[in-house]
Amino acid sequence: MATDSVTAQILIDVLGTELWSAENLAGAVKNRARRDFALANGTSDGQCDLVWSDRRSLAAATSETLDLSGTALTDAAGTAIAFAQVDYIIVLNRNTTAGDDLHIGQNSSNGFTGPWADASDRAVCPAGSSAGAQDGLLFIGNPQGWAVTAGTGDLLYIENIDASNAISYDIIIIGRSA
Repeated sequence: MATDSVTAQILIDVLGTELWSAENLAGAVKNRARRDFALANGTSDGQCDLVWSDRRSLAAATSETLDLSGTALTDAAGTAIAFAQVDYIIVLNRNTTAGDDLHIGQNSSNGFTGPWADASDRAVCPAGSSAGAQDGLLFIGNPQGWAVTAGTGDLLYIENIDASNAISYDIIIIGRSA
């Protein structure tokens, strides 16, 4: 059974507040950045027709590859998802121990190039903070999408670099089938 329609909305709202007590600048200064990415159903730039998400776990000092165009990723109905373009990758590292970081990039063989220069280039999704119970966050986006090439450029590499602890993480990939 095919999905009838897919849409996605990514909301980013950052509010920083500076409290000042100096005579010439007393009170609160608010700094805000907001962005709403609303993706309609479709296969053109700024649209999506595929969304995949999962809560995963990696044992200490292990890695995995996600095949973005094979049969390993499935939707809620169990139907295989094959990305032709990836627009957004969002990763939430649920661990809160310093050093429990995830490294994300293209696999050394048949790697999904995406925003990475080569197979040694990695984005880091750090551990969260136990003080505020925030998850570490990695947000990578390109509304024009990055091409996924089945069989030769479709493997996303995710590595737990910590030698002691397993890492639990959430991942969301938004993209297009054409």
